Amino acid sequence: METETQETSAAIGFSGNPEIIARINRLEETEKAPLKDMSCQLGGTSSNVAQAMAKMGIKTTLYALTGYNDDFNSHCFRWALKNSHESIKTIEFPILDKGHMGFIPIDGIKIGSQVFGYKGKIIPNRIDECIEIVKENAQKNVWRIATGVQPSEVPLVKALFGENRSGFRYLNPRMNLIREKDIFFDLLKQTDILVINHTEYEACVSHGEIDSRTDIQDKFGVSLVIVTNDKDGGKYSLHNNIINVTEKYSAYTDYIKEGAEIYPTGAGDWFAGALISYFIKKVKKSIFEIKKGEIADAIFFASRISGKKITMMGAGNGPSKSEL
Repeated sequence: METETQETSAAIGFSGNPEIIARINRLEETEKAPLKDMSCQLGGTSSNVAQAMAKMGIKTTLYALTGYNDDFNSHCFRWALKNSHESIKTIEFPILDKGHMGFIPIDGIKIGSQVFGYKGKIIPNRIDECIEIVKENAQKNVWRIATGVQPSEVPLVKALFGENRSGFRYLNPRMNLIREKDIFFDLLKQTDILVINHTEYEACVSHGEIDSRTDIQDKFGVSLVIVTNDKDGGKYSLHNNIINVTEKYSAYTDYIKEGAEIYPTGAGDWFAGALISYFIKKVKKSIFEIKKGEIADAIFFASRISGKKITMMGAGNGPSKSEL
């Protein structure tokens, strides 16, 4: 049963993991190099969104999938969580054969931006119990954010979104989910905001049933579709009105100096966190009530946040509004 409380402004699922950063003391090419130090911080797409929103002053509940056998990866996740922002409340779902893990190597010569890691597999007979937990914690008028969604997570996302249209449901799917046409289309019917990059959009329109952004809205009832394309801008479609927002996305490059090292991992997560935070703090409406100008302003703000973020190492590391 959904409650009326507004203590939490967003519920986010379902990817959370520790992100291990290893610094290797190698200043020149050698066969072997000693480990200088290691650090552990909160990572994972949903965790990154939660951290971005915490930096914007928003309280969130993070639904995180962890290892069924309380493994080392899950223990590291809890340790990283304890050292994260106090505005993030977490409910764990011990549903994976092994907890997620992220790893970033830094070799002393070139700072790496790629994240390596392990993605645990969902144990099917554990899903129903977790669905009930989602339903028990559901709140009205709270943003429900599902980001980096894999096909196996769809039953949990459907429980998070609920049966009735709320105007607060945000979906960012993985490419492998988009390719699973039937389950992807079914999930779109419960989605209010779809955010995808240009490559993911091309995968959407490769399905014969979809020719354009407006098709996604007409056939599935999605109110807002945002298609991003990094520094080259993007477009959004609100209630079938397509608007090019390249000038808004130019803010993405404001902080990038020529030749500087950039860290693109997590930029989309911080874009999502900033976008929803803007809706919560500035607009204070569901997507059914938001106007074109308010969308453009939210995109401008989110672009500035993600542009600043890619100058900062670590997927979970990004700026607050005061650091822009």
